[in-house]
Amino acid sequence: MADSKVKDMGLAEFGRKELTLAEHEMPGLMAARKDFGPSQPFKGMNINGSLHMTIQTGVLIETLAALGAKVRWCSCNIYSTKDHAAAAIAKAGTSTVFGWKGKTLPEYWWCTEQMMTVPGADGCDQLVDDGGDATLLIHKGKEFEEKFAKDGSLPDPSSTTNAEFKCILQLLKDSIPADKTKYTRMGGQWQLPLELFERAQQTISPDVVLFGAVLGACEVGAQWQSTIRLLQAMQTTSISPSNISYKAAIGACGRAENWQVAVHLFREMPRAAINPNVIIDYIRINGITAAEKAGVWPLALALFHEINAVHLQPNIISYSATISALARPGHWQLALHFSADLKRAQLSPNVYSYAAAINACEKGAEWQY
Repeated sequence: MADSKVKDMGLAEFGRKELTLAEHEMPGLMAARKDFGPSQPFKGMNINGSLHMTIQTGVLIETLAALGAKVRWCSCNIYSTKDHAAAAIAKAGTSTVFGWKGKTLPEYWWCTEQMMTVPGADGCDQLVDDGGDATLLIHKGKEFEEKFAKDGSLPDPSSTTNAEFKCILQLLKDSIPADKTKYTRMGGQWQLPLELFERAQQTISPDVVLFGAVLGACEVGAQWQSTIRLLQAMQTTSISPSNISYKAAIGACGRAENWQVAVHLFREMPRAAINPNVIIDYIRINGITAAEKAGVWPLALALFHEINAVHLQPNIISYSATISALARPGHWQLALHFSADLKRAQLSPNVYSYAAAINACEKGAEWQY
């Protein structure tokens, strides 16, 4: 396709020969083309993918196209593109492809953004995301768009020492002024998964994986009411909600700034016999951030201590949010205690933790500190 960007279109013929061979090695996909191709189940759908652009992925892409989808693709790794495979797919027009072996990090994230940008639509209908980079870009894009709308601030690449995150922040810094709601709209494609789920319930019995997928879509769209209904539906069908299900529901509440419901769900988790783990640690951090935004510092403090109580390591986000929550009522002593505790936790203070501690001292009129 015209807007594809690959290394060398001259490799397309070789790539096509390998694709033909691979079709004989992937009978499942070929059977799907034969059985479902005539009915075109994906007709009118935009399916995007961030997955190693190999010959085998090429067979998957052409299967999606054969079933009616419009496809856009990039590699999920700077080294994993097979240039002849990318060229063959781009030349055939079965997908728009962005990828070549040996991309730089800025080029990699540019390719990811191009893959996610669907001409004439707010975003894709389905996403194949190996590694979560495309999903991360949507989340971070929406986060910084909200900040830009609130106070005109843009991401600051110098705020991190991580080389790859610098690239993400720079990309968003450049793209947000050009389209102030691009990622918000992209992340708002939650209606279709919910509609498909409701349709599927008429013919199949959903399992915890299907419920989790739909909950995830509603989380991105900040549809907390829908996540509550889905959690209730799981219980009525004798399916026990998983920690991932609760995480999605709490995440949706957090995005909608409905911290009361988020905390209620969080407190309900032990009754659902869900054991603490990394995902629940993430939920606690979300809870602290929600408590901070709502100005409920006792709750932020309690959630922070709960992280330690279950032998999980608080990170810089949880520290910064707790310090910020304490800053609002001017609890400068506690804020300074948490700032000092960063060293014990072998964490490096960042601009947010410093700013929150300074704010606490300012409100407490403790200029000496």
